[in-house]
Amino acid sequence: MTFANKSVIRADTQGFGDAGNVLLQGDTLTLKEGARVDVNTGRQTATTGKGHGGTLTITAKKAILIDGQDSAQ
Repeated sequence: MTFANKSVIRADTQGFGDAGNVLLQGDTLTLKEGARVDVNTGRQTATTGKGHGGTLTITAKKAILIDGQDSAQ
């Protein structure tokens, strides 16, 4: 599976509570062109970011490829 062009897979809370979990399974995982996977509790300020980040599990039989970052970041 390939994720590109700033695509995002995310399981977060946008501030409160526990984030969800993400499980990715396949032969190959490729993240490129700014694509990312997030499992977090959102922005960290005095009133947000309460809770636990989720669990990210990746099972790739052949390879995990991460090709740099988005040049606009």
